[in-house]
Amino acid sequence: MAALPVLLVVFLQMTYTMEQSALYRNPTGDFSIGNFRRYSFHYLWVKKISWSMVEDQFDCTFLCVAEPKCYSFNMAAYADKKGLYLCELLSTDKYRETKKFHANATFHHFNPLVRYCQTCIFTYVLFPSRAAGGPVSLFPTRAS
Repeated sequence: MAALPVLLVVFLQMTYTMEQSALYRNPTGDFSIGNFRRYSFHYLWVKKISWSMVEDQFDCTFLCVAEPKCYSFNMAAYADKKGLYLCELLSTDKYRETKKFHANATFHHFNPLVRYCQTCIFTYVLFPSRAAGGPVSLFPTRAS
């Protein structure tokens, strides 16, 4: 029963945070939140933090939310022969580098939402594992 008030406080804090920010990382490391919009067939030509091969857009989004330096990402529009997509984590976004944001036939760009939008994909909440240092659970929730 004592866990219920704690969960309620965490839920209320997350709800307030989601309303205030498209990309938020709690300073205590308790959770991170990302709300991204896809810009189909666009690419942000900036220096990459890292790149990975992922199974889908959710994996790429999770990588960005978990990386403190990531503010947006490019993801291949088409899978390779193994069914994997190239995911490029970026340390800036299309609003800071507007001249480097271009149409592209092979990539989609994902940027944090600046304001509420009906076309946003999902909100991602990441709770890190205190023991192992990795994610314990990831809860995608449809933005309404």
